[in-house]
Amino acid sequence: MFNSYLASFSDQIRTANIYRHFKGGYYIVHSVAKTEETGEEVVVYQSLETGQIWTRPVSSFNERVPADKENPTGQFHRFERVVEFENQLHLISTENLVAELEKRNDNPFAGVMSVTDNSKVWRTDYLVGKYVDYFIDSENTVRDFEIETSHFTFKDALKRLEKLGRSDLTIVKKVFMDVDF
Repeated sequence: MFNSYLASFSDQIRTANIYRHFKGGYYIVHSVAKTEETGEEVVVYQSLETGQIWTRPVSSFNERVPADKENPTGQFHRFERVVEFENQLHLISTENLVAELEKRNDNPFAGVMSVTDNSKVWRTDYLVGKYVDYFIDSENTVRDFEIETSHFTFKDALKRLEKLGRSDLTIVKKVFMDVDF
């Protein structure tokens, strides 16, 4: 049974968990290993932003942030486990997050085909506009999307959104595809 007051540093490090470095980067811990030469325990971890794989001695992974280092996160330790992801997922690229999830046994995307992989898609538009809620009665609302402009590429839609400079606008993707019936 795990007793935190008896556990070694390596027992406290959880694999397949996300950790934040005191400078703000996010990493997933893959394993705790031992070096062949010295038997020293090291943490094997990967940057969620770049995909780079790193190792660091367990003692260094868990050490307090040195006083002479810039510490923008205000953390006490070099790496701290992320418990709450609210308002933090935007810091990780979608590509790296999906790539990491695809490696997992509990992959939420397993068996799901991307729209871009479907040969029945014959056009994709990128719409600049805003969401609008229409109140039907006191208990029911209908959400719609009011289109300002339509574009064939995401890049063009993004340029238009930036030019308009309105915080109430966003971009949505509209896909045209044949369906079997």
